[in-house]
Amino acid sequence: MSRKIFGLVPALLFALAACNQSTTESTADADSLAMMADTTTAEDVYGDDDMVEAEENVGSDTTLLSDIKSAFKGPQLDPKTAFVYRKTGLPVYKSLADAGNESQADGTIAFGAKVNLIDNLVNNQPSDKTIFEGFAGRYVAFKADDGSEKYIFSGYLTNFPVPKENDGLVDYFTQNFHLVGSPVKVTSKTMFETTPEWWKTKYNFEADLVIDDDGYYEGSSTSITLPGSCTMQEGFLLLRSLPDMTAFDSLFNVYPVKGFSKSIDEFRSGSVESNDKDGITKIFLQDNSGCSDETFVEKVNGRIVIGSGGGC
Repeated sequence: MSRKIFGLVPALLFALAACNQSTTESTADADSLAMMADTTTAEDVYGDDDMVEAEENVGSDTTLLSDIKSAFKGPQLDPKTAFVYRKTGLPVYKSLADAGNESQADGTIAFGAKVNLIDNLVNNQPSDKTIFEGFAGRYVAFKADDGSEKYIFSGYLTNFPVPKENDGLVDYFTQNFHLVGSPVKVTSKTMFETTPEWWKTKYNFEADLVIDDDGYYEGSSTSITLPGSCTMQEGFLLLRSLPDMTAFDSLFNVYPVKGFSKSIDEFRSGSVESNDKDGITKIFLQDNSGCSDETFVEKVNGRIVIGSGGGC
């Protein structure tokens, strides 16, 4: 079985688009998804390009996973609600004059804490001239618990809640984002022994976020596409904080500022790709100690993709 069926390297991919928007156009219409039946074809769900090899197989079955529902109830990606992604906490300053001088910091805000910003969080702005541990950002105002206005570095903030220690990769998103309709699963009718040769499951969320959770008999890969204004920095922070990403987190403990390639041992290596136009375009960890596993964040057609996974 060729891996080209997935249109992906064997990896767990996540693409997050429009990180900062509280409301976006839905990636799929709820009514049309609800009307899908078992006779829906793979091409109806994924498009011709993603299913080039499907015609070479006996066929495929498509079903709705109606038992999977969102636990999420509140507003999605509130642009004024940010979360701290620095493991050691983020310094707080009483004024812009003190900002950046840690000896003048008015304490810190802990990793995972929620911050109520005065203005919308919009990263990757021309005003992001401050570099802190590789991250580009600026100092933004927020309302402290005592009602006063204080300042915090934007480069370590995202609108995504920090994942909990036991969050599953798909569960994290169903807990924090609202599904549009039921996930759609397409399964190959061709079998490898008693296992389908390949399968693809697609989740659509209101916040312009899509998960493609795919597999085949020798491996699996999951792709999550986020809302459109998500930056490489934000995708990098989220990826490092997801469960089972400790190897990636330890290798890339700061945000890289230029391209490089580094061998960790005879099986593992890390690389950063960049260009003059887009800056950092891909950050990944390759692990060939078993089969072939990759963990990465990259730009794909203007969107951010992060992930880890693999196969033989």
